[in-house]
Amino acid sequence: MDAFVGPTELDFDMAKWLKEYNISFKIIANKCDKVSKNVPEDEIRSKAAECFGTDKSNVFTVSAKKRSGFSKLKTDILKFFSS
Repeated sequence: MDAFVGPTELDFDMAKWLKEYNISFKIIANKCDKVSKNVPEDEIRSKAAECFGTDKSNVFTVSAKKRSGFSKLKTDILKFFSS
């Protein structure tokens, strides 16, 4: 999902489909570099979690432009595949 624009109808449709089939998923809020510096990362995660009805531990904030947030995401992916 685009952290600057917010979740789209397509994002919600995908989450709904995944939930219907009991497929676990994570939310990746990208383009965090475009969000105001006054908005804490935790707030972005909380709002995204609320929108998708999940815990904020399932939300990752990343920025390809600034190359930030990927280490936490990578750790979570590796943990998933090692279990």
